[in-house]
Parts: sequence; structure tokens; C-alpha cells
Amino acid sequence: MIKQIVPVIQKEIIELTRDKLTLIIILFVPSLLLFLYGYAISLDVKGIRTVICDLDRTNHSIEFINSIFSSEYFKLAKRVDDANEIDNLIQKGKAEAGVLIYPDFSKELKAGRKAPVLIVVDGSNAQSTQSALSYFYGIMTVFQNKMIRDFSLQHAIKFPMITVEQRIWYNPLLDSSLYLVPGLIALVLMIMAVIATTLSIVKEKESGTIEQMVITPLSPMHIVIGKIIPYFFLSIIASTIMILLALLLFDLPFRGSIPLFGLALMLFLLGALGLGLLISAMSQTQQVAFSAATFITMLPTMLLSSFIFPITSMPVVIQWITYIIPARYFIAINRAIILKGTGFYPLWKDFLALFIFAVAAMSAGIIKIGRKGLIK
Repeated sequence: MIKQIVPVIQKEIIELTRDKLTLIIILFVPSLLLFLYGYAISLDVKGIRTVICDLDRTNHSIEFINSIFSSEYFKLAKRVDDANEIDNLIQKGKAEAGVLIYPDFSKELKAGRKAPVLIVVDGSNAQSTQSALSYFYGIMTVFQNKMIRDFSLQHAIKFPMITVEQRIWYNPLLDSSLYLVPGLIALVLMIMAVIATTLSIVKEKESGTIEQMVITPLSPMHIVIGKIIPYFFLSIIASTIMILLALLLFDLPFRGSIPLFGLALMLFLLGALGLGLLISAMSQTQQVAFSAATFITMLPTMLLSSFIFPITSMPVVIQWITYIIPARYFIAINRAIILKGTGFYPLWKDFLALFIFAVAAMSAGIIKIGRKGLIK
């Protein structure tokens, strides 16, 4: 019986060594998943970019500000002298939160009266918003308790009390769907475009019909472009349907420019189609192509694009890896345009990144697939 099984084992080993992509997936994907899930996924939100407007400028206000940034949860984005600048910086995506300390902050504390402080939070990221408010209230409580001890011992006056006025922009009810749906659009489009393009070419490889196209006067570039154009327009139609459904079913607001959103969408889809070409050039069967396309698109988009988990909470090494994830930029553009109505200038870096991704992915896909990539 062993003699009968050994040849089958040898055959499978030979097949695995020939199909290097499957071998890599089997050997290294489990460890990679452990690494990503262990380090990239964190429910703690850290490094919340915060704008400070201190109109009091006393020792107490400075001490209060220092207590905010003594933790790892808040990161100073900018100090401003005009309270209106807080809203402006949040709208441009340069900060997620802002703190306004009123002119009489120290005076009210010393008099034992309520001293109001305003915190402004970007509600387009529901998870970060809830965390920012929670952290802020915790820091405020610790600072207030310290003031109570100091004042009661030194001045024997009433306990001071800090009151918080909170203002949540773009998503005042903290509806999670408004935060998740723009990211979900990017996830679905990336998976759909890559898998559709990949399977389209690999299916013809398996059936042998691609060889009939190769012997025609058409160049590989003509063949490739001719095959991806229908999927590009189908993806545009599918995207339009998705967005309309999101507007109707989830009450998703659309506050920004439709042409600007369309530009980001086209760049993102071109990059996804190019990535599909690249995967198809390295795959011999539809099964391998589907597995590779799903793994390459789904996991990075879900874990490393700020779709669910904030990038600032990830280790520095993982944060650097996220720069090569195109969904990171598309989701940032989605949320800014749809929820905030942000214009092009604050988002130009994200648009540039999508353009580079589209050019690089499409060029690499066409070069790799070539004539040999189509028939091998």
C-alpha cells in the first residue's frame, strides 16, 4: 500500500514546487495573518491629532494642556489663537480633535465656579470620536481631582469644577454606518475589480482561447487593454449603484464634489485592474488566482487602510506598510468628500498616491503579462 501511495505523494510535491504561488500561500500566509492580526488590530486609538486654542494662557491652562498630551492618546497638531481655526483644520483633515480653553479658565477655577472647556471632535471617524471623548473625560477628571486637592488645602475654598462642552462635526449622532460605508465601498470595489480581471484572463489561459488571440496581429497591450476596458466601465456602473444605495438605505450624506469623487474612483479602479493583471500573469489556474486575489485585496484593505482600525494606533513598522495600500488613500478621500465636503487641495497628496498606484500597477501588469504571460 505504501508503494502505491508514495508516487502520488511525489507527484503532489512536484506540482507544489512548480506552483510557487500556492506553496507560498500555504507556508507563509498563516504566519503573516498572525503578524497582522496581532499587531495591526488594536481597539485602542492613539495619537489623535489635536488642535489647542488656549485663550487663558495661565499656569492652570498650561498644566491642563500638558496633562492632555502627557498620554499617548493625544498628539499636538497645532496651536492656534483663533477658535475658528479649530473647525478649519478639522475640516481639512489636519486634525481629529480640538480643545478650546476660554479666557477666564483659571479665574473661574480659583473662584470655585464652573470653568467650561470646549472639545471639538471629527465625527466622520466614529471609533476615534468615541475614544477621544472618553480619553478626554478621563484626563479631565484626573486634572480636576488634582485641582480639588490643591485648592482645598491651600485656599480652603469651594471645590473647582471643569465642565465640558462637546461639539461633534459631520456625524453628531456617531452613526457607525456613516463611518463604515465609505470604507466598505473601497473594500468591495477593490475585491470585485481585481478578481474579475484576474479570472477573466486566467480562465482563457485554462481553456486555451488566449492562444488564439496571441497569434493574431494584436499586440499583448492591445489584448490586455481590450479585456480590461469592459471591466472598468462595469466597475463604474457598479460603483454608482453602490453609492446610490448607500445614500438611500443608510442616509449617507454627499456633501462634496461629484466630479472630484469620480476622479478618485477612476484612479482607484485603474490601479485595481492593473493589480488584477499582475496576479493573472503569475497564476495558472482560476483557483490559485482567486485565492491570491482575495488574499492580496481583502486583508490589506480591511486591516491596513483605516477601514476599521485607525492607522495611528498601529506599530510604526505597520504604519509604513500602510503607505503601499491604495485603499488607505481612497477611503480617506471618500470620507472627506462624502462626509465633510472637502475640496481637492487638502486631499492632493491622497490623489497623487492613487495616481502613482494606478500608473505603477497598470504598467507592471501590462509588462509582466506580455506575450509570455498570456500563454505560459
